[in-house]
Amino acid sequence: MLEPRRTVEDYSVTELEAFKEAFRPAAEKYRGKMRRDPFIALILVGIGMISLILSKLIDSWVCWSPFLLAMAFLVMFGIPRIPKCPACLNQVGFTLDKFCPECGGLLRNLLFWGTSAECSGCNRSLVVGSGKSQKRNFKIHHCTHCGIPVDDQGL
Repeated sequence: MLEPRRTVEDYSVTELEAFKEAFRPAAEKYRGKMRRDPFIALILVGIGMISLILSKLIDSWVCWSPFLLAMAFLVMFGIPRIPKCPACLNQVGFTLDKFCPECGGLLRNLLFWGTSAECSGCNRSLVVGSGKSQKRNFKIHHCTHCGIPVDDQGL
């Protein structure tokens, strides 16, 4: 993680709008990947079932190669990565840092290496899940590191 040189207070309104415009294509790409995730999972389950049936019929580990290739493809290309902030170049909501991803207010009671905190602006209790799932109970509207608004719709 890079330490931001400037925070939201240091930018003009025009600069903040320019950052939001620069972030828009990455946000749309992220939302597109999130919409197709159920279809990818369904295809992966289908390939797994075919591999299971073939392995019972042929009795060879080679039958699992399509499933393993599909898993590798999913890990390399299918899992959406949270976009980087155009101002500080950190991932906007991967961990909680100084700013609330919902309202942009300052966070207090930051715990467990940025996995939970409370916002002083909207009084929400924010949690980022651990492990690969990274489930969270908030939408990302602001960068958690420098506080700039990145997306009105939220990621």
